[in-house]
Amino acid sequence: MSSKSPFLLLLPCVVMVAGCPEPEKEEKAPQKSEPLDLTVNLKAGEVRCGPVTHADELIGGPVAYGQVGRSFKCYNDQIRFLVQDHSRPMGVSSLGGSIIDVDLVRDNSPESGADTFKEMVPAPGTGEVMVETMQVVNDGTNGEPAVLRVTGRQTPNTIVPTTYFIYQEILGEVQTDYILRPDVNYIEIKTTIFNETDDFIGPLLMGDFVSFGGGTRPYTPEYGFDEVPMFTDIGFFAGVLGDHVSYAYACPNGPALAPIVEKGITAPVCDDELIVAYEETSSRFLYVGDGSLESVAKPIWDMQEVALATVEGIVVSPDNVGLANIHVSALTQSISESGARVVNQARTGLDGSFSLHLPEGNYTFIAHHLEHQRSNEVALTVVAGQKDNIELQMQGRGQLIIETDFFDLSGDAMQKHPAKLSIMPNEGVQLPHNALGEWVAKGLSNYHLSTDGSFDVQVPPGDYTVYVSRGFTFSRFATDITISHGNTVNVAAELRQAIDTTGFVGTEFHQHSLGSVDANVPIPTRVLENAAEGIQFAAATEHDNIIDFQPFIEALGVADFIRAVPGNEVTYTGGLGHFNVYPWDVNPEDPYRDLGSHIWFMTTASTLFEKIRSLAGDPLIQVNHPRSGYNGYFSQMGLNPVDGSFAPREEATIPVLPPKIYLDWSNDFEVIEVNGNLGSPSLFTEESRASLADLALNSPDSVPVLADYMALLGSGRHVVATGNSDAHTANNTIGYPRSFVRIDETNFNAWNKNDVRDAMRAQRAAVGQGCLVLFKHQDKTPMGLPETLTSEEATSLEVLVQAPSFVSLNRIEIYINGIIQNIEETGEDGLQITSSEEGAIHVPLTNTGSNSTTARYRKTLKNLPDKDLIIIAVVRGGSGLAPTGHGSPFCFSGPTYVDSDGAGFEPWLTGSEF
Repeated sequence: MSSKSPFLLLLPCVVMVAGCPEPEKEEKAPQKSEPLDLTVNLKAGEVRCGPVTHADELIGGPVAYGQVGRSFKCYNDQIRFLVQDHSRPMGVSSLGGSIIDVDLVRDNSPESGADTFKEMVPAPGTGEVMVETMQVVNDGTNGEPAVLRVTGRQTPNTIVPTTYFIYQEILGEVQTDYILRPDVNYIEIKTTIFNETDDFIGPLLMGDFVSFGGGTRPYTPEYGFDEVPMFTDIGFFAGVLGDHVSYAYACPNGPALAPIVEKGITAPVCDDELIVAYEETSSRFLYVGDGSLESVAKPIWDMQEVALATVEGIVVSPDNVGLANIHVSALTQSISESGARVVNQARTGLDGSFSLHLPEGNYTFIAHHLEHQRSNEVALTVVAGQKDNIELQMQGRGQLIIETDFFDLSGDAMQKHPAKLSIMPNEGVQLPHNALGEWVAKGLSNYHLSTDGSFDVQVPPGDYTVYVSRGFTFSRFATDITISHGNTVNVAAELRQAIDTTGFVGTEFHQHSLGSVDANVPIPTRVLENAAEGIQFAAATEHDNIIDFQPFIEALGVADFIRAVPGNEVTYTGGLGHFNVYPWDVNPEDPYRDLGSHIWFMTTASTLFEKIRSLAGDPLIQVNHPRSGYNGYFSQMGLNPVDGSFAPREEATIPVLPPKIYLDWSNDFEVIEVNGNLGSPSLFTEESRASLADLALNSPDSVPVLADYMALLGSGRHVVATGNSDAHTANNTIGYPRSFVRIDETNFNAWNKNDVRDAMRAQRAAVGQGCLVLFKHQDKTPMGLPETLTSEEATSLEVLVQAPSFVSLNRIEIYINGIIQNIEETGEDGLQITSSEEGAIHVPLTNTGSNSTTARYRKTLKNLPDKDLIIIAVVRGGSGLAPTGHGSPFCFSGPTYVDSDGAGFEPWLTGSEF
């Protein structure tokens, strides 16, 4: 493998794969026959391939997206896969011709499908292929390998358009054959480039965009489960530890170069200097296993002709009973030593038995599971061609049973609620180990979710602190326990409502599950996480995909606590940015119509937003992470929040982007995802306006989104801010932060998605992470332009801060028309706006009345300026959310408008282009 290609030094996002030359173009006429019945179970020695003509021929699974009449299925007696056509692509590619569903055969029905594969896109010369034809060259009925052929012409990459600067043009036909042989668990992908010029083409990078999806954990032989450095040679790339299926990608003649491996996404290169005289062919292989590493590693080693040893054995309990579903890992050294990594890993069968194949060498074997104390290690030297037997004995586990009672703010008993159990190990207790592929967030040994606050779980022996929680609007229960093998610990927990959210709904408008290319959380788990964290209204917002959480809510029995709507994160990476769209009204006659990157391909902001509204019904459009570089709309468009102008931009010259993309600003959105991007308070003073403008011009990603939000309000845009988690992993950030949307209903069954949508458009939302801050006027909560106060009403405006007692807060700030104010406390109940020579830009939050459940701060805002105002309160700092929550506490209010003269509110950014 050469690493000297100049193109590789420029390749952080998408890279490619190649092979060996053949002297003449192979011409093989496609078969013409009646469509095959692709539901038939095949025997050894058989293989079939053909167009999918009815639903029973699809694969099925949590993220299976094959469509009848728009895909081809190939299968043998071991594996099955689907390739989508180019009529309406549904994945990350806008062009089709890519593998989208891959699974074991099982009984060959969609009902038995467990597909978690996302997509594999051939990408010659760092581009893609504009598909012209797809045909079954051989359907397998003649006993020969099945071949599905995709032909077309190369075009620049549509997945990440900004990789055009490393694009290598190919003048000639590109042909990819998907080949499946009988009796194997791999697909051969064979791409041939035909040179139509009189000159050599190359040197080229030929390769693939590969995403195994979040249902498996990324693994490489060189780095195990650790992160892979950029531009690194790897023996193969695998996605393992799946519940039912695993995947691996390998080159036939040595290691692949991996320019990037991130969340199961990579772009491996088997040849980085391919030169095409007449034609050149590249082959690579996609393996399918049963969820274990062993099921894909052994066939890859066999292909690579690696001599192997066999280790068989059994895993037993302390009582010598065989244990099922236990992982057995063969490591390079003891797990206690730095640098230990897994070389192979298997999962025990029902009787506790396992089998592993390994290259010759010295290994340390260990059996492990998060609910058991790991086995003792066994060191063994294995010899190729020989078989060894070992026994691994787990060291025990105990039982933890928790029952939780719930109480409201008045202390009255409430019905059982969903809740979360977090188990924090104390010193000397077994921790999850990344080298074994174990991962639990927040330093926990494990966590569990419950629909009713009841938990019955298995825990390795040791001392723990256990927490029962329901987000931060309830108190948090904590107690220390000791677990010993074979014993049961019973705990009675209590949770009390800590924040008065009467009339408000806690929401989560940005999150990901297995429906996204880069997320690893099963959909039912994600739904129950929302319910357990106290989220009452959720939007499912997968990347270029539409999922509906509501059927899972019903199946879990939590419909009394949470409801959800389908949404879509329109993921225009490298173009305009990312936009969440919710609710998205799914067409029942064609539910896959709006899936895929074709929604945004070759659009500008105005055409994209118009298209979204025509497809989705009556949605809210939310600008996600607006200052996140290529993924942020405001950064891409060059917004200057100081004066409402735009940085100069030129027409785009990338062929897969519209020329006017950065010149066509559209404000046809209602929602801005601000989250905790609040910036330094000093940036919001009058004296720092020039510094903020300089950031907008020279470092646009550094501009606080809070400043953008206030500038849009000051431009007369009636937008609303949200706080969302953008969660991609389990037990990490759901509901941190969240939005509190005021719908003025106290009965959970009395409101629906329309009430939430109307409230958002009326700007009735506050954002909180560990706290809630609101402005109150005579026990009402004025928010948004429709609830504008008079100057007289504003004289009795109060600011109210609420937080659970386990959260400490640092300070409160008041912003008026985008400028932070100098403030000071006056008397027992006043918070006064002062001159620049008095007070400070914040008041410490140390004087909060508190009890065992709730901390509160309530003051009347005094000395407001005599002009039209938008007032926002911000609370920041402090601690206490860990280990059940995420990050540092902060919260900010929705906008409160004041009309000083009765002539209607006048925005302060006159002449704004926003």
